[in-house]
Amino acid sequence: MASVGNGNSGGNLITVEHIAALLESVHYTVLVLTPDCQVAYINAAGETLSRRPRQSVLNDRAALALPEFFGKAFQHQRDSTNFSSPCQYEEYFPPRDLWTEVHICPSPIGLLACVRDIT
Repeated sequence: MASVGNGNSGGNLITVEHIAALLESVHYTVLVLTPDCQVAYINAAGETLSRRPRQSVLNDRAALALPEFFGKAFQHQRDSTNFSSPCQYEEYFPPRDLWTEVHICPSPIGLLACVRDIT
């Protein structure tokens, strides 16, 4: 079981399972993308907003699996900045008349994306 320490010897470790439970408990969409922009994780709120079970999007390219979150604005950010710093954009998905606000936070192991419906 992997864990993350808090720097003291008190033994207050946060496990990967704790982090996963935390991400599942939030009421907005949370995704983790690999460095090549494949979907590595999507929480339950993301399944609800995308109207897709996580199994149908995991390990697929984000732009193909979830165009309502990772469409033209995502491509523009990727092409112009290569996600070298945190960014935010709005994405419109005409088939569902859906507007989303997407926050991207880059890290050495990929991207964290937080998405909410702003329709």
